Amino acid sequence: MKAVPIHQLKLRDTSRHGACLLIKKDSAIIKHLAIDQTLNILFHSVERSNPNGEFKVMVRHITEGKPGRFDGHYLVGVKIIGRITHT
Repeated sequence: MKAVPIHQLKLRDTSRHGACLLIKKDSAIIKHLAIDQTLNILFHSVERSNPNGEFKVMVRHITEGKPGRFDGHYLVGVKIIGRITHT
């Protein structure tokens, strides 16, 4: 399995159905993503109500942002599968 480079991305709560990673169209990481792919992601949030820690997520969709809102970006929908715990 090919390793994916480390990137810092913004997580957006775009609907009641889930969250999306906001990725610039010219970012190299977009070439490494595919629907149904699982990734380990480290979430950092200043809000206590949001998840923090390392999670396994599944890519649900890769959608081009609409002009005016998220223009020049892809929205990569993710589903949190579970928290990763290290022993």
